[in-house]
Amino acid sequence: MKAIIIKSEKNKTYCKSLIDEAPIDGSVTVEIKKTPTDATYKQQKLWFKWCGEVSRSGLGGNDNTSDVHIEAKWRFVRTILIEENDIFGIIYDHFMKTIKGSVTESEYCKKFANKWIHTNDLTRHGRIRSLTDFQRYWILKGVELTDPAMRGVDLTMVDNNGR
Repeated sequence: MKAIIIKSEKNKTYCKSLIDEAPIDGSVTVEIKKTPTDATYKQQKLWFKWCGEVSRSGLGGNDNTSDVHIEAKWRFVRTILIEENDIFGIIYDHFMKTIKGSVTESEYCKKFANKWIHTNDLTRHGRIRSLTDFQRYWILKGVELTDPAMRGVDLTMVDNNGR
């Protein structure tokens, strides 16, 4: 069973009912923890929800969320990190010069994206931009993506300083 976030009396009643019906034999575990609600957490959850939606769409040649995530980091996050992070830009330039012309260039790029490109390294502005670019790209391809507002995510820019 997946986690239940208590955000209504109905959710709370449901959880109590589950506990009441649980056998007292050690076969059921109940875990209660604080749920992060900050913008970064919501943005990350939306990103992975969209990766799942793209993988199920049949477009883009990726059959699972992980592969969509790696490709999306290469396509949308990489360019932003190059602009936002000088050290990343230097590492990326060296990497590209090293693999240029290799018969396995695309495999190296996937490995690089998986290991070195992280959405957590983006500024708030960069995160919003990567989500907006992701959304725009896939909607233009005809993929129905969850509306960010339905997930409590605001994709508007606050200021030009990335905050």
